[in-house]
Amino acid sequence: MKLTFLLFLSSLICAANTVELKPGVNQLPTLELPDGGGFDIYGVEWEIKGDGKSLVTARGYASVDPVGESITFDGRFGHYTRIAIPEWQSQKVEFMSKKDWKSVKLILGLSRGGKAEIRNLRLVKGGFKPNAIAPPAPYIGWIDSLIPNMQYAREMSTPHPAVKNRNRFQALVEPYMKIPIEQLLAYVPEYSFLWKKNRHYKFSWDISRPDEIIDEKGTAFDFQKAFPENGHIEVTGIGGKIYRIAYHESSSPDPDNKLFDGNRIYLGRFMETARFIKLSEVARALAELYRMNGNEEYALRSASLFIALWKNADNWPIFGRGADFNVKPARFHEPDSYEYWFAFILGAGDWYIPQTSSIRLPARNFAMLKNAPEKIWNEAGKLNHVDNPQIAMAGKILALTRQSLLRDAFQRRRPWILYHNTIGGQLQTFVEVAQSIGCPELIHYAFDKYGYASASVLMADGMFPESTSYFMELFEGGFGGVLQRLKNYSDPKGFIDVRDRRFDKFDPEAGSPPVVCRALRLLDRLAFPDGSAYVINDTFAASAPFSRFSYRQNNEHYARKNNDSLLIPDFGYSSQGWGTQPDQVEVHLNYSASGNHAHNDLLNFTLWAYGDEIVSDIGYTRFNNYPVDTLSHNLVVVDSEIQSGRTRGNLTLWSDPAPDAVKFQQAEQSSSDPAYAQASCYRRTLISLPFSPGKAAVIDVFEVKGGNGMTGWHRVAPITRRI
Repeated sequence: MKLTFLLFLSSLICAANTVELKPGVNQLPTLELPDGGGFDIYGVEWEIKGDGKSLVTARGYASVDPVGESITFDGRFGHYTRIAIPEWQSQKVEFMSKKDWKSVKLILGLSRGGKAEIRNLRLVKGGFKPNAIAPPAPYIGWIDSLIPNMQYAREMSTPHPAVKNRNRFQALVEPYMKIPIEQLLAYVPEYSFLWKKNRHYKFSWDISRPDEIIDEKGTAFDFQKAFPENGHIEVTGIGGKIYRIAYHESSSPDPDNKLFDGNRIYLGRFMETARFIKLSEVARALAELYRMNGNEEYALRSASLFIALWKNADNWPIFGRGADFNVKPARFHEPDSYEYWFAFILGAGDWYIPQTSSIRLPARNFAMLKNAPEKIWNEAGKLNHVDNPQIAMAGKILALTRQSLLRDAFQRRRPWILYHNTIGGQLQTFVEVAQSIGCPELIHYAFDKYGYASASVLMADGMFPESTSYFMELFEGGFGGVLQRLKNYSDPKGFIDVRDRRFDKFDPEAGSPPVVCRALRLLDRLAFPDGSAYVINDTFAASAPFSRFSYRQNNEHYARKNNDSLLIPDFGYSSQGWGTQPDQVEVHLNYSASGNHAHNDLLNFTLWAYGDEIVSDIGYTRFNNYPVDTLSHNLVVVDSEIQSGRTRGNLTLWSDPAPDAVKFQQAEQSSSDPAYAQASCYRRTLISLPFSPGKAAVIDVFEVKGGNGMTGWHRVAPITRRI
């Protein structure tokens, strides 16, 4: 189906007269939402001018809910900052409104002193498509237009069954083949706090003991005795259904019990969740076995359980911590709480971007059964009182997927969230859902978002700045999986997306931004000569070299026989290397900026020589803040203080004319944002002297001027051979 967006956008000029901004926070005049307001994407545009010094930032927006409470969404709009120059210039933002909103006020910030004024403030219903400010953040009309198409689904690929697990699957389903289907369906709960088991959930359920849950020791656990119900709440699901959620509240819960949300434990975490997890495992195993041997009894039981498990999915409530990692306890939220980064469909997990991957569980089960005979689906639907069951259940999977898309739509104001490095699993899920239910539009969205995210999170030199580990995971568990799934992909016959495109024998790498090619080359090189990962920022000890979507740990295949040098200029990292095995040496100088997952380690020095990391960086140990602090690195600490600057240092000298030549690398702190403001000079020079194979020296010159005292050291590892 081809959709065409009309470009006749309704707009409203609110203030033609100029408004002078004051330093700090400014609420602009109220904008009345057209057509009575409601749930949609809106754009706001205005003109600004100033003295050339002031910085104007869109900081958030506010409205009033139906009972008169003020609702404010703070936080900077990621792309929406302008220097107010003396000429009038346009500035615009997009935002999502709530269904009951009638008006909105934009919040601007004025900083850096000086003056600025605005004029011609206008509101645009539907946003600025096709010239979106944060592409490819979806618009509501596009999300609503998505539909399953089983004809398309049958043309699209079906995942291969996990043949290696055949014996395990058969052992799992054997006792469930002896129970009448109607009896099995009676055990399916209406909702679950988990869709699959995690390391914190220690309970299980088995059909041989249907009225018990079993703890990790194999004994029955009486949760009703341990946690008697002493209260309940009523919660509205995303489809409007109201659930009664029972709980036990305690004044002193066990702090190590991950089941508690604050002082409250929801009793659905026990029997309902244990049954859901086990029965969903059985349903998936039956579907896999059906794909292996064509046994229609497996298909019928799988389809029947699948429908029973997921038929209420478009009504489940929203649950999670809310706005941030550190918000506790988790709680239930309103159905349209799209603003919360850490709130998602009950059971999936609360961090919506990576937890979108949970939707792959029903999507895979459905994909395994999508080509099953119609009589199987009809019988399974009859057992569950669901008409047109295959299309109906495809719609349930799409309803879950829409919850992720709606949160993407809301986060158009915060590209850091929209393009977060955890989106790889989300994008892979969109691809798998598309192939499962026949919605190729989702594949195009996934590829578009991958492209914009790559350009957003990767630096010009291809580096992902958080750490070597997260760089690897970005492609191995993320973008790499998207590229793998789309290689040689073709859209179903006749399909054209909303941008008049179709994919035929698609080459996703060729269609990727150029920076991805640089990133892939860099990933193959971010390793010491023995193949272990460079330790940059929050690098885990288990990280390993990476080559085109194969995650490997210390594999000799990636070791370099002949060493060389590497400069990552935009990020700010230098490595000068020489020699052949076993006499390789590398001298590293890190002058990168301090950001997310970064360390306070400007000008840190590490040395790898003759098979070992001699002067080391401890990386990411989760041992409080010590691994992040300046004190834990090979640095000069001024006045016993942690470095405070966040700007990358300046590379002032780099010379490496030949493998056996003397080498120089020098960097210093930024003068505008120094690591130590009290130090007029904070500079490091590393001089490498390769005398002959197996004999070398490194001269480390650290210059500091200013401050009242300083301490410096090298963290030297035990040496296992001569130097």
